[in-house]
Amino acid sequence: MEKTFVLSQPEYGHQALEVASELEKEGISAKIVDLHRLKPINKDLLLESIQGCPQIITMEEHLLAGGMGSAIAEIFVDEGITTPLLRIGQDDKFVFELGGRKAIWEAHGLDVAGILKQIMNKCTALAPVAQK
Repeated sequence: MEKTFVLSQPEYGHQALEVASELEKEGISAKIVDLHRLKPINKDLLLESIQGCPQIITMEEHLLAGGMGSAIAEIFVDEGITTPLLRIGQDDKFVFELGGRKAIWEAHGLDVAGILKQIMNKCTALAPVAQK
């Protein structure tokens, strides 16, 4: 069973759990970590937690630029980590759609179906599983 590591922020944690459940159906084991604060990130704990994971995914409902995924990417660069990293979040653009969170998530591919599509299309470590 393939393993992947998913970091999420608290307000998006339920999405991460639903995604993990769907990945499990595809034979992919996902370890979910709720990053309860962006700063300061416990770098040592993060590095220990990701050991042996072939793919790291960050999920946030906010803009990717300057967000949690960016902070994790900076740690990867600083520490010389080459594990593939997929950052899932909103593109750096204005959001003009109206509606609650679920409507916005769906419009930007941040609902469970949209996230699964991104993971299966972009995760190089999961490519053999996704091509079944």
